[in-house]
Amino acid sequence: MKRETQRSKVKSHLESGQAITPMDALEKYGCFRLAAIIHDLKHDDGLPIEKELVVNRYGTRYAKYRVVQKSVNQRILDELNPTGEWRK
Repeated sequence: MKRETQRSKVKSHLESGQAITPMDALEKYGCFRLAAIIHDLKHDDGLPIEKELVVNRYGTRYAKYRVVQKSVNQRILDELNPTGEWRK
């Protein structure tokens, strides 16, 4: 049986509609390099992920990632023309 990778766990987490921070990734999935996984999911899998910079009470900034929900119109356009050539 093949074990589930950190990348697949993070992808499932994001696709379920939840946001994820580096601390969440470390605690839940043992992932130290969340930014690298997010980069791969965006560029290799084409997942529409947005980053929000959050500031904690100590003034430390960190990233919070979530999947961008497409509008109904955008989904229809993607289905009609998946390459997006005529929208450039």
